[in-house]
Amino acid sequence: MPSKYTLIQYRPDRGSDERLNIGVIAWDADGAHVVFLESWERARLFGGQDVAFLREFAQSMERRLPEEIELLAGELTDELVERWLGDVAHSVQLTPAQGAPEGAKKLVASLAARFLYSPPPRAKKGRYRRAAVSHAYRIIKAAVGAKASKGAKPQVHLHRPLEGKFGEHLFDLVLSDGKPLAGVAAISFEVRSRARLQSEVDAVAWALDDVHRLDKGMPLAVFVRPPTNPEAEQVFLAASKTFNGLGAKVMQDDAALARWATRQAGRPRTAGAPKPPANQQPRRARSAASKHPPPG
Repeated sequence: MPSKYTLIQYRPDRGSDERLNIGVIAWDADGAHVVFLESWERARLFGGQDVAFLREFAQSMERRLPEEIELLAGELTDELVERWLGDVAHSVQLTPAQGAPEGAKKLVASLAARFLYSPPPRAKKGRYRRAAVSHAYRIIKAAVGAKASKGAKPQVHLHRPLEGKFGEHLFDLVLSDGKPLAGVAAISFEVRSRARLQSEVDAVAWALDDVHRLDKGMPLAVFVRPPTNPEAEQVFLAASKTFNGLGAKVMQDDAALARWATRQAGRPRTAGAPKPPANQQPRRARSAASKHPPPG
């Protein structure tokens, strides 16, 4: 069923004539539909003023439009536009009506996605990574518990340091029997920020590399939660190649992590890592998620 639509635009300054889309209206013979911005923060910043009047206008339109569908049966007349806009006419305008082949209900959804900017939900900093760490801890704890019932008594520690050639590095999980048996870093690639992801990847890579410079036999792993967007997918693929190249096992499967932890729990630790030269001063412990790059 063919339909028509118009964009609702906010123009705070007539002199500059800059406009921001704040809503869309679509209508056909069956009804009219209107969608406005989910968040008005961008409109507030755009106009540099309080936008409570825009929210009130949006609420008024949402109430009145379904009742006035008959007035839209023909063209979007100047009289109807003037009636809708009322006191906000000085800063809100409707674009000329355009035709479309699909029905209004389907059309308004696609127009909203195309013309109305909605910022992605902001996750609390570190939430995804903490979830990855907690999940890995539960998996390893269960695997080690099953091993302990057969006589071995390894422990799983959260946020413990492993010594590297140039300093200590906090790993999210460390398996030990009095001495470290293995270390695990956890990363969630669900994060939308590519810059933040790359920073975490670089920090983990540096920690893996430095620990293996001191003790090549130390088993290290990276537990990952897989990416949910194309940009994160690119970072994930490159990171997996880097981590594997540095001798770390990359896992995103619970069963694989449990098997790996079980093997490390039963691994005899007959010799410790070589000690650094006496004249080498230990550096302050740093997290595997820190931003310090490896030395050249």
